[in-house]
Amino acid sequence: MLSLVLLASLSVALASNPRVFVLTDIANEPDDAMSLTRFLLYSNEFSVQGICATTSIWLPDSTHVEQIQSHIASYAEVVDNLNAHVAREAQYPSAAELLSKTFVGYPAYGMDAVGEGKSSNGSRALMQAVAASDEPTWVTIWGGANVLAQAVWEYEQKHSTEEVDNFIAKLKVYSISDQDNAGAWLRHRHNSIFWILSVHGMNLYTIATWVGISGEGFYPFDAGGPDSSLVTNEWLDTNIRNVSIFGSTYPDFEFIMEGDTPTFLSLIQNGLNVVGKPRWGGWGGRYSRISTFDNLYVNAFDCNVVGQNGANFTSAQATIWRWRNAYQWDFSGRMHWSATADFSAANHNPVVVVNGSNAVAEALYLTVRPGDTVILDASETHDPDGDALASVTFWQYLDVSQFQQAFQATPALGVVQNGLTAVITVPSPDAFATTWADWTSGRGANEDDMSLHVVVEVWDQGVPSLVGYKRVVLTVQL
Repeated sequence: MLSLVLLASLSVALASNPRVFVLTDIANEPDDAMSLTRFLLYSNEFSVQGICATTSIWLPDSTHVEQIQSHIASYAEVVDNLNAHVAREAQYPSAAELLSKTFVGYPAYGMDAVGEGKSSNGSRALMQAVAASDEPTWVTIWGGANVLAQAVWEYEQKHSTEEVDNFIAKLKVYSISDQDNAGAWLRHRHNSIFWILSVHGMNLYTIATWVGISGEGFYPFDAGGPDSSLVTNEWLDTNIRNVSIFGSTYPDFEFIMEGDTPTFLSLIQNGLNVVGKPRWGGWGGRYSRISTFDNLYVNAFDCNVVGQNGANFTSAQATIWRWRNAYQWDFSGRMHWSATADFSAANHNPVVVVNGSNAVAEALYLTVRPGDTVILDASETHDPDGDALASVTFWQYLDVSQFQQAFQATPALGVVQNGLTAVITVPSPDAFATTWADWTSGRGANEDDMSLHVVVEVWDQGVPSLVGYKRVVLTVQL
């Protein structure tokens, strides 16, 4: 009875899960297997369309679907436990379902795997998944992009130009840099594809956004900023590997922990992330559209992110590591779910309700004018376990609204918090005239997005302490 009552508190309004198709060069190094472990722990947040073993520059002529299957077999041992911790409408996929959606790409590097005679069950499954629904399909590329390129090529052979354009419009891609030549080929062929990518010389990953997930010990960026203690093998032993039988399969990292994970972190609808809005930032980093002539989203920077050493950091990597405390403890929290079917024996995220909006997966959208005052009321926020709230913070995510890479280029909201409520004051018209002038004149790639963002961030006192969010998007009418 206790579990039923507690689970009822999780039954809040849910958004539809994003359709996701994973391409992974698993077996190249341990980090793909690490990312797959986390992906499976969050698989109830997605409509999983496929998980496909691929090649890459690091694994040029072989694929290893057996490693995907092995991880799913381990997941099968704990999926019933996981389901005990989520609402009935948010259940995890069965291992059998995931195995039926496990595929393999053509075992050749890059464009050598694209064209006549290069079809694979992976490319066919991806093509069919995109064609089967009017909803977008997110293709998360952890290695090379040739399976996606082949899927598009195959579709082109039997469909009209209009049909191909419609197919392309349904693709949403987030790739961990370019790890073969197929991604560049495909973007050149179809520059309207929505594609999130750190653009740099081949293999020069130091400047990539995604290394912010854990990579400061291997790549030279933001020394003293990220909390490196949360991505050591020692922390992972205590909080992941030794927690459950599923956690015990999580390997040690060779270079960095989970370099591929940002591709799906941004798709977890946790109240902070907004699917399809890479410039708004979240656990998977922040990216900005490069121009109005294509749909390529590239590195953006967050400014003055306070690091562990008290210094301020401005970097692309900071758009991910600023959330590390949240995404690592959330990972640990879910691993604890996998250890027990007893709801009361594990912690669960607080549910943040603002102005009556209990749609955890959705932002709260309000329309304002310069000079307006808005009251945000989070008094209905609650914790499913009955834990006290450790902290409640209303703060403006300034970086989202920058025209230039500086805080002074953002209209600053007045935020006066009193416990679970806050009074938000929109600045005067003059503030927008000086900071958003080029946007309003139509000279920017993001001029259609005139919004200011408040994040309501709530931590509980459970073990481990977990976070809940509500993003409030203030659309400014000038």
